[in-house]
Amino acid sequence: MYNFLLWVMGILFSYLYANILPFSMGISIFVGVILGFITSLLIIVISIIIFGFILLKLPLNSKFKKWYIDQAAKIACNLLGLKYKVYGKENIPTDVNYIVCPNHKSMLDVVLIYLAFPNNMGFMAKKPLFKIPFVRTYMKAMGCFPVDRENDREAAKEMVKAIRQIKNGIPMGVFPEGGVKDRTTGKMVDVKAGAYKMATKTESAILPVSMINNRFIGERSPWRTTKVEIHIHKPIFYEEYKDLNTIEIGDKVFNIVNAKIEELEK
Repeated sequence: MYNFLLWVMGILFSYLYANILPFSMGISIFVGVILGFITSLLIIVISIIIFGFILLKLPLNSKFKKWYIDQAAKIACNLLGLKYKVYGKENIPTDVNYIVCPNHKSMLDVVLIYLAFPNNMGFMAKKPLFKIPFVRTYMKAMGCFPVDRENDREAAKEMVKAIRQIKNGIPMGVFPEGGVKDRTTGKMVDVKAGAYKMATKTESAILPVSMINNRFIGERSPWRTTKVEIHIHKPIFYEEYKDLNTIEIGDKVFNIVNAKIEELEK
């Protein structure tokens, strides 16, 4: 939607500027095109900010909310040179709650994972992100929760809220590594066993996800295109892991995610 609007408004504003600028025809057209698309982009950014506050008022399972955030995320991908392809959508459960566990190599992984799934999804994210006004608004609208690594009590409170949300049918994205640890490899390099407590306490399915080439986003974006593959693996249902502890569950997901990355990453 926003891509189409950007081009339409860009052309209209370019035509307007080209006709009112006091330069020669060639210069007026050149400057008009630049100003036209800058004006259009500013209008779209302002509308995204305004709609962010409207989205906060909608329920988490709102189809309009998911659609709208998808459009904003696609604009971000286009501006930042990200292209993505999703494999394994047939593995997404439709009749049970689930959490998503990908490898983590870029701050934009959240955007790509959100776009890969059909339903609105919250994420466990580090607390500093919630101090950024624009980012905070959309994260709250999505159903994200802050992780305060310096305050165990506050972290536990947010975990309880996240568990309640999962039980209400809203998937949760969790990065088991606990943050971006190493970009020299695409593979998971760490496992935080506590990341799987939400799954065990809600008896949810666990979806391992292998993201290919996301480790290159930081060095390429926005000047070079990064093509990311998102591979959604078959779910690990509660019956399959109920007798395992969180460390064993973490190792199981770790091996599934890394096996695909070893196979495909160049």
